[in-house]
Amino acid sequence: MGLFSMSYRRFSLRALLCLTTVACVGLGWWTYRAREQRSAVRTLTELGANCVYDRRSGTAPGWLLTALGPDYFYGVALVQLNLSPMPPPPRPNLTSGLPLPTMPRGAPLQDHELAAAVQAARSLGSLRSVWLRLPAASAAARADTLAPIFAKIDTLMICREPPGDEQGSSPTGLFGLPERDPAALSLPPLLPNLELLVLEACELNPADLRQIASCDQLAQLDLYRCAVRCNNLNRLAGAMSLQNLHLLNMDWVELPYNSNGDLMGKQFLKPSDLAARAGREQFFPADRNQRLRELLPGVATLHQYVVDDYVIQSIPLAPSR
Repeated sequence: MGLFSMSYRRFSLRALLCLTTVACVGLGWWTYRAREQRSAVRTLTELGANCVYDRRSGTAPGWLLTALGPDYFYGVALVQLNLSPMPPPPRPNLTSGLPLPTMPRGAPLQDHELAAAVQAARSLGSLRSVWLRLPAASAAARADTLAPIFAKIDTLMICREPPGDEQGSSPTGLFGLPERDPAALSLPPLLPNLELLVLEACELNPADLRQIASCDQLAQLDLYRCAVRCNNLNRLAGAMSLQNLHLLNMDWVELPYNSNGDLMGKQFLKPSDLAARAGREQFFPADRNQRLRELLPGVATLHQYVVDDYVIQSIPLAPSR
């Protein structure tokens, strides 16, 4: 009996030590990940980015959340990065700790700042969505620099800043590159897991549309205030996984026909023109709707939207036959 009791105590002590070790390792890893995320969020915030936490996993006690901060309980799911930021307050240099001068309005991030932002975002294990505001000038090199972030996300939102008077006309293509530019990017390798792509105020050429169609996992494409030729949308026909296409306040270039059925020349329809339109049929002519459906027979949900007095009205296209 005494031998059994001694063996039992020895086993209990060994089990207790093992459990304590496992608990310490788990606690240490949890603390390490939280501190790493907190550091990344601090870096991104100093660079003018906005980090959004995913709070759907539950709610931590208020007192504990106040004491430890959100990084111990929630992961960062979305990063909003403005590559043409508003003037931020003076912030410490990431390497020397010396204060940097206030960044002037409209100036892009410096190369070392963008590299620091990319490195910080890469360390966010829960990051799934990125919102980018790109300058009007060519941003191809910047997009290539952002490749380490693109590789891990399933949702990408790109808003291009309209060019100012001093910048001339808007650039050609999603990243400001002509269609046949040898520096043009190949999107599928950059975005292997992309499921949702939202583009705002982007000028899309055929090469851009082909690249978008080549993203194997892309299920939904939202185009908002984008300039695109209607007939060029057939470049999306090869998107085998594309199920939903939403078009909102599009700047259609060279609309095929007007309300009388006559071939139209080059024309841009701006969101500001909506109030002057008498009816939605003039904005969504039946012949163009039919043409869109013919160009994209494989898309299950194809909607056009128009914002009129802040009310979004949906005009579904005729279903495919």
